[in-house]
Amino acid sequence: MKIKRQKIIPICLAGVLVVLITLDALGTLKLPWIGGLNRFVYDTHLALTLPPEKPRDVVVLDIDERSLASPSLGRWPWNRAVLSELMEKVFDEYDAKVVAFDVIFAEPDRSSGLAVLRDLAEKQLAGSPEFKSALSEIEGDLDYDGRFEETLMSYPIILGYYFAFGDLTQKAGGLPPTALTLPDRASHQFVRAPGYGGNLETFEEVAIASGHFSPIVDIDGLVRRVPMFVAHDDGLYQSLSLATVRVVGALDRSEGGAMKLEPLVFLDGAGRQVTPGDGSTIERLLVDGRAVPLDRDGTLLVPYAGRGKSFKYVSAIDVFEGKVGKAELEGKVVIVGTTAPGLLDLRATPLDGIYPGVEVHANLISSLLGHPDSAQIRYTPHYAEVVLATLTFLLGGLALATTAFLSPVVSGVAVLGILGATVGVHNYAWRAGEFWPIAQILSATLAVYVFLTLTNFYGEFKNKRQFTSLFGQYVPPELVEMMAEDPERYSMAGVKKQLTVLFSDVRGFTSISEQLSPADLSEYINQYLSAMSRIIRENGGTLDKYIGDAIMAFWGAPIDDDKHAKHAVLTAIAMIDELHVLKASFAERGWPPLSIGVGLSTGPMSVGDMGSDVRRAYTVMGDAVNLGARLEGLTRIYGTWMLLPEATVSECDGIIFREIDCVKVKGKDEPIKIYEPIGVEGEVTSDAIEELESWNQALAGYRGKDFNGCIAKLNDLTQRHGTKTIYEWLGEQCQRLLADPPPHDWQAITKFDTK
Repeated sequence: MKIKRQKIIPICLAGVLVVLITLDALGTLKLPWIGGLNRFVYDTHLALTLPPEKPRDVVVLDIDERSLASPSLGRWPWNRAVLSELMEKVFDEYDAKVVAFDVIFAEPDRSSGLAVLRDLAEKQLAGSPEFKSALSEIEGDLDYDGRFEETLMSYPIILGYYFAFGDLTQKAGGLPPTALTLPDRASHQFVRAPGYGGNLETFEEVAIASGHFSPIVDIDGLVRRVPMFVAHDDGLYQSLSLATVRVVGALDRSEGGAMKLEPLVFLDGAGRQVTPGDGSTIERLLVDGRAVPLDRDGTLLVPYAGRGKSFKYVSAIDVFEGKVGKAELEGKVVIVGTTAPGLLDLRATPLDGIYPGVEVHANLISSLLGHPDSAQIRYTPHYAEVVLATLTFLLGGLALATTAFLSPVVSGVAVLGILGATVGVHNYAWRAGEFWPIAQILSATLAVYVFLTLTNFYGEFKNKRQFTSLFGQYVPPELVEMMAEDPERYSMAGVKKQLTVLFSDVRGFTSISEQLSPADLSEYINQYLSAMSRIIRENGGTLDKYIGDAIMAFWGAPIDDDKHAKHAVLTAIAMIDELHVLKASFAERGWPPLSIGVGLSTGPMSVGDMGSDVRRAYTVMGDAVNLGARLEGLTRIYGTWMLLPEATVSECDGIIFREIDCVKVKGKDEPIKIYEPIGVEGEVTSDAIEELESWNQALAGYRGKDFNGCIAKLNDLTQRHGTKTIYEWLGEQCQRLLADPPPHDWQAITKFDTK
């Protein structure tokens, strides 16, 4: 009886697990690992089944670094007259079929100076008929936007714009006419977007068509899907790829006559025409006679043809200067986009971590056109949820029964058979153009087997895995292991504690990014972030987040640390030491030098799991956090590598600091003294100590209104120790106060209104 009771409990728990995974298959419940496994299965199949030939019907007109560096085109954005001339060349000289823009024209072009001349004609030169006459003669040539409008009316050019998903509600520019008006209660749940960024309304009015180029970014940061339609207010707006394909179809049908876009036609599973909101399920879209499958939310899996640069790329400057053969663009669909890293249109995809955003749309256009060398469009059938839920429950139950009541060998063979059959059927469906997310079946079968085979171990493993998923990305692994031994002591619930926060930022990152290729830039910043993160974790810090090239970390949570301020300062010193090693390594590779600024702050902070329903993180908030960020910004002004307040200094015994100034930062009413660490006691040279004493004398003279004495001391410091920004800054303050003496109640406090 005792043995029987011991078996019932694990069996019941395994049954609950099967039910939970079944609910996930139905969409009622979302288990975190299921989505990740399905994405892995999809990405693996995608990489293994790429088409052997690369598409040739779509060409990317690349706004690349060479084009941006050319004197003919110049830096982006190019004036609209240049764009018009480029389009005229593309159509008139190269005979391109259509052009689609993966860029936005949101602002009027003021580069010609026409607005200034018009203002002069109305104001300062209103009484000059000669000026007005001359202006009227050249006004047409200087109206770059007007010329671009004429270009849009003259050629089949499709404009692009973007939608902002989530909580972003900002609206800018104009939207094109809706592709379809939605009824109040449309049954088909298209992706909705509250905000957008559009082109100038005058451009939208004359363009033959427009489409959005906003992909769906999955939780892992990869782009796998693009909505063919986005719902905004009561309208349905088409994608850039769909708009382009519709224009191509209209051109093919026109045969020299009037070009007209075919109306959108939606189909259900039986091929019957349906309308959003009529109660039917939309499963396909009819595009020029081809039925294109749509996922439940109106999105389309991107049919990637390969890694980045699978399509033909031609540089904009080469086209502009006529250096490209006519055959490269003749009769082709041309999509204008950028691979220049400074213009920030690089995406992460299942095939490549740095992938040109413009090529996402090139893949869609090529496949929608049905080019034989393009990748196959795959979709998940709308009835997949019900089928997968049924199979998950039945096969998970079969795995439970065999594992619970049969020998380990027999149950192992049975489970392997279930897994093998599932993968085989999935591969067959993939070749037929369908993607079935089988993670639920695989998880239910394998999880039940492992659970019932290793019940005791599984319980312990599950607890540690959950705990590690909470804290493993923030704190060092050895600390996670220590925390996992007594998990009840630690929680992600919000609390208020005395902590120390660190902010670091790379100086001149924009200049660095302009000097490196995308691949080198990625490796450059990855090496830097990896080295700094390792030092933070080795010194007991909790890595909060990366903000571009910036790092945020804190000490004192989730594990208590009485010396959190000192440990943070020592970490910052170690980061600077490591920076010297990195700089030497980067110099050997011809990379630009690297320097950082660091801001520290100690004080009461709220720490815990914070965020929205969409994304959460274990982080800190509070005035002390804001102060640390502002002090990092002030390092540029004072020329110091690090700044920290008196509250941090008071907690750091055994470390020598130099007082820099007394400041009032934005958001703080009370002035604070700020310091820079010199080094650890016993390691600081006598020369550095002597320099510190001289500096303190200079600072005392400044605060005592002995400005001439302060300047003399600073000159002496400069002669003996070289020019330093902090010496120059204090000298400038003294010179200013000598020229304009302060009042009797003057206090040596520097106020910053923006930091």
